[in-house]
Amino acid sequence: MPGDVVADRDRHFWVRKRGAEATKHATLQYSVGLERNVGVELEAVCATETETFASVFIPEDAIDAQRYLMGRGLKLTCPVERNATSAITNPLKWRLLRWWNIRRSRLETMKAYRTLSL
Repeated sequence: MPGDVVADRDRHFWVRKRGAEATKHATLQYSVGLERNVGVELEAVCATETETFASVFIPEDAIDAQRYLMGRGLKLTCPVERNATSAITNPLKWRLLRWWNIRRSRLETMKAYRTLSL
């Protein structure tokens, strides 16, 4: 589901594990893609030793599908490099990890921007 993955600056992925709720969301998104007849992309984002976490992308229209090099079927993608991944089920731990990593990534982005603009 959107917003369920964050990465720290060492490129360790933290995934909020939702189980049945995420499966239902992915199934709904897949159905929307089939109805629009513009294709569906399943992108493996990261994986633990036993589970792969993926996102579902549905183009808005035929032009959007063409932009993303999608046919009318199923497109499967995965990263070349595998990064360490941890699945989080505790809601409080997830909020803290997400807050910490998003805050740090914004600080790093701001530092990089200041360096580039000098």
